[in-house]
Amino acid sequence: MRSMKTKVKLSFHLILTLALWLVAAQGVGAAKVMKEKTVTWIMDGGASGSTTVSSNSLELFTTYEGANQTLRYTSTDPTTPMIFLSNSDKKVTFWTSTTKYVTGNCEIVFPDIEGKVTKVELNQGRFFGDGKQKMIVGTDKSTPYSNSKLLHLKDNTSDYDYESVYADELYINFIYEGSIDVSASSPLKLMFVGEDTYDAVLDFKNGSIIVTYETEEEVAEDPGHTFSFEVSGDKLIAECNSTNTNHTCGLTDRKATLTLTADDTPYNALRHRGSLNLAEFITQTGLQVSSGGFSYIDKSTQQVLSDAPIDLGTYTVTATVIINSDNEHPYVLTKDFGIYNGTITCNYPQFSCSPKPAIADNDVTITFTPIAGEGVETLTVTGENTNMSIGNGITDHHNGTYTFTMVKEPLTIDATFSVPDASHFEQNGDTYTIKTANGWGWFCFATNYDLAPDGFSGKVVKLAGNVSSSEMAGKSGHPFKGTFDGQGNTLTFNLQASEGYSAPFHYTNGATISNLHVTGLIEGNDISPLAGLVGKATGNITINNCHVSTEISTIVSGVAFHGGIIAFWYDSNVATCTVTGCVYDGLIYNPSEAGVTTYCSGFIGNLFGSNLTVTFTDCLFAPAAYGTGKYALGGNCFTFVYPNSDPTYNMTNCYYTRNLGKRQGRPAATATVAPGNLGNATTDHGMVDGYENGFLYDGNYYTPKYGDAVVEYCFNDGNERADVTINGTNNQETGVNVVGVNITEEVGNIK
Repeated sequence: MRSMKTKVKLSFHLILTLALWLVAAQGVGAAKVMKEKTVTWIMDGGASGSTTVSSNSLELFTTYEGANQTLRYTSTDPTTPMIFLSNSDKKVTFWTSTTKYVTGNCEIVFPDIEGKVTKVELNQGRFFGDGKQKMIVGTDKSTPYSNSKLLHLKDNTSDYDYESVYADELYINFIYEGSIDVSASSPLKLMFVGEDTYDAVLDFKNGSIIVTYETEEEVAEDPGHTFSFEVSGDKLIAECNSTNTNHTCGLTDRKATLTLTADDTPYNALRHRGSLNLAEFITQTGLQVSSGGFSYIDKSTQQVLSDAPIDLGTYTVTATVIINSDNEHPYVLTKDFGIYNGTITCNYPQFSCSPKPAIADNDVTITFTPIAGEGVETLTVTGENTNMSIGNGITDHHNGTYTFTMVKEPLTIDATFSVPDASHFEQNGDTYTIKTANGWGWFCFATNYDLAPDGFSGKVVKLAGNVSSSEMAGKSGHPFKGTFDGQGNTLTFNLQASEGYSAPFHYTNGATISNLHVTGLIEGNDISPLAGLVGKATGNITINNCHVSTEISTIVSGVAFHGGIIAFWYDSNVATCTVTGCVYDGLIYNPSEAGVTTYCSGFIGNLFGSNLTVTFTDCLFAPAAYGTGKYALGGNCFTFVYPNSDPTYNMTNCYYTRNLGKRQGRPAATATVAPGNLGNATTDHGMVDGYENGFLYDGNYYTPKYGDAVVEYCFNDGNERADVTINGTNNQETGVNVVGVNITEEVGNIK
């Protein structure tokens, strides 16, 4: 290995991790740049400790992520205004005695921010009123409005004001965008316009205020990279070793890689040449790089060829690379490749082949690695004119390896297997028991490759203990059809999703899943839909006494249809989905941005079919908390299920501790002692004990939030419709509005 150093001066498109853009030179060795910054006030009533209120209750100070800035509340209201923090319910309220934001000239001022503001996010905020009060963000509320002094609502450059909404529990995200200059003399402000025909309230519940702005700063000029170089086979690695404090490298792991590519390829009577990613490497490093050419050697004869090869065989390509015109010190990269005439296909994960693909008349080695102690009973290699088996073209070396001679046609490897080791996976008649993570892997393998008759239809699969795995049971055309009994055990399921419907049970048809706890993380990136338990279900699906804590991370922008328990249920025939005694307390979140991922649901992401019936009984939606790196979803989400218009929906005694978008079911009060309105016990599901008006789960009682007044949200359309019953009297049946003062906050106007 040889190493050398060279210095490269960066051009005017500086790559800076803090999103710096070069504006102009400022003296010798200096430049002015625009630096993007964000300041965050956590609006959680002071629970996190990163936001505190001043002694006069007029200023909020933030130390979140190292910030040290102030938010100031001003008003001409004759009674002193105040910022009220409630730690117990994580609320921050901007309060005045008259709650007249417009006539009181109320303003929320950001005096410490100077520069160009591009975005203000008000997350999990509520602007309650009758719609005549309006909230704007900028420097000046005088008309006519303009983009030079006001930010506009996201995706609408001509709409500057957000109208108050008469809905007490509607905590949503307000996003203002644009580009306005702010300073100490002309500060950024949140202002109120319109008419004070009704008392208004602006507050936040476990939310945040985030201001994004650009400020001009002078920085020393970047002296550029200092590289050392290392050759490793087909790669030339340039590593930046600069220790200059004014240098921002911008390279991943401070490295850039030049790669010689020459892939195995089928014979096609054409020459097959190597290539280098020169353009990408030059762009990343700023180096002067050139190729000194390619040479090719036939590995079987060691003959140097006059040009790139055409014929079947294995070859080595060599590339010479010149850095900064230094012809005295070239770098030499090599790569082996082959031109072949036979592909080898094997779908079983226990087998690997080498070489693959292969050239006719060469030996191929098959290596077998068992999943759960199973053995190979039969092994075949077949093609259009080929039919090999053990002892007939395939040699068994009795050490987990097999060999055969390649022929001039595509081949497929197939096999049958003996039963796995009983310490991993055991069969007793129609009952199968998973005992280890390898046993779960075998269960998935048996389902996916039809090793179990008809996807375990009519069979019972039990989980004997806690296991961890990233393997999915069922695949398209090979669903799980049996009964799965978790016996109260936990499956920890962590997965980097690479396909839609990813979930522990990938595909099911007519399945029953009971008595199982699932936890873990599915990192979905831009893949959808995903779910914590079942990916895609067809036919009848029964889920009983299951506790799903799986978190789903998603960067989907727009419709995702993720579901906490089921991603998608479909059937063209009459079918039922029955979910009983189940809890979802995981979280579906976007790791990068709030409000962009839409159409997700707490239990069932989406469903389709005109003859479907969905029934929820004694279920709880109690999601984990959003926070840094776990941002809230956007619009058209639903607490339990996406309300497609065709199916029939039934819900009995189901509760939520926090709604996901549109409310469905009953808002819950939580207590550790049985409340008086609990009623008699009905059904013991296992994890959940059902009662007439609530249930017991994990030591907590969940009952109607307003005592004898049972508030329940319907879900047969996209709107929230509250149905209220007090002591058995239903407002829909009598036509009498039975909403009392104590529940007006929850339901507002009842339809």
